[in-house]
Amino acid sequence: VFSSVPAFAKTCGDFRYKVLSNGTALITKYIGSAKELTIPEKLDGHRVTEIGKEAFLGYYDGDGSQLKSVTFNKSMRKIGTSAFEDSGLEKVTFNKGLKEIGKNAFTECFIKSVKLPKSLKHIKAGCFECNELKEIDIPKSVKVLGAECFYGNNLKKVTLHNGIKRIGRDAFLSNNFKTIKLPSTLEVIYNGAFSCSGLTSLTLPKSLKSIEMKSTGVLEGFEPAFGENLKKISVAKGNKFFRVKSNVLYNKKMTKVIFYPPKAARKDYKTPKTVKTIGIRAFFMAKLKKLTITNNVKIIKDYAFGEANIKSFELEYGLKSIGVGAFSDAEVSKKDWWTGEDMWKLYLPDSVKIISKGAFEKTNLVSVRLPSKLKEVKDKTFFGTYMSEIELPPSVKKIGCASFGYYVGECGVVGEIDKSFIIKGKVDSYAQKYAKKMGFRFKAV
Repeated sequence: VFSSVPAFAKTCGDFRYKVLSNGTALITKYIGSAKELTIPEKLDGHRVTEIGKEAFLGYYDGDGSQLKSVTFNKSMRKIGTSAFEDSGLEKVTFNKGLKEIGKNAFTECFIKSVKLPKSLKHIKAGCFECNELKEIDIPKSVKVLGAECFYGNNLKKVTLHNGIKRIGRDAFLSNNFKTIKLPSTLEVIYNGAFSCSGLTSLTLPKSLKSIEMKSTGVLEGFEPAFGENLKKISVAKGNKFFRVKSNVLYNKKMTKVIFYPPKAARKDYKTPKTVKTIGIRAFFMAKLKKLTITNNVKIIKDYAFGEANIKSFELEYGLKSIGVGAFSDAEVSKKDWWTGEDMWKLYLPDSVKIISKGAFEKTNLVSVRLPSKLKEVKDKTFFGTYMSEIELPPSVKKIGCASFGYYVGECGVVGEIDKSFIIKGKVDSYAQKYAKKMGFRFKAV
């Protein structure tokens, strides 16, 4: 028979623990059944300074009721990874000397309010993820907010004191506050920090150096960088890295569009002559009367216009690369003169060399003219559009999965192949061979 208690573990009352090199105790497991618990000052004479990894993870007492309340002792310094995850906690009282709250320490509990001590230095990733917090005050001793640290709460008020330098990925994702004052010490905001947060306006501080935008995260690009409700964005005077012009956020030299507030009043937008790149999720869910991408723009990044609503669209020659999901789920309205229906007919200039996967997925495209030297049509590029045919130039030698000609199945997944779909191309070309292989109709041009 093997014991589940590690060889180095000791037991004192309802606690298993180990002695650290400095002579203090780290609780490795709670084996009691309390609903309200106070962490003891000492175990067998050793001061308790840490709660170990998963010590209370998924804790239930003998009646099936969850742990409701915990009060930490005066000597507690660190709460480890997933220490109280899914433990059912509703109330937490921290001690004044606490230094660190570990990764996922209180994930998926029912905590409604908490007072963080001024001694706290580290708030790790996901530490209060999926709770019921309504407000939070982050002390100035904290320099970095970990990824997803307050994701999935009901925060209506957030107070950030000067001292914080970095706000992690998805840190405040899915909350409910309309305004926030960013600290004058803040240097970096990571991907999705304020997505689905409820923000309606935001001023970036003078100290800000970087906004790290990626197409990955909890929502994998399917949400504007600062939330879908933002109406206005501004930058404090003296910032050396960003500027706002006509309520659009750019880098300082205006070579890159970073963000367009989704709830800004619908208007025309024409890229300034300095712009070379339209950034990740820059216009996600934006509403525009007319969009003109001028010939100086070379790159459209991932999800740049995802779920956008654009009344009129013009693309000039010069663009080279279109990113993953760049226009996915977008609607570009152009009334058909005969039917009156919204139809998007897209002309991609020969300057375009790369069209990434899902670039026009689930849009209202009815036709597209591909660049004459395009070599590959990638996965799901035109999946879920209204296209009934496509002409492939002779340069195309590779076609990805469900690039076109498939029905949309349940929950938006790839459904059955549409055998009435027509591929046009040269005789004996890759287009003809592909059509035959997949069972599409082929028309020589």
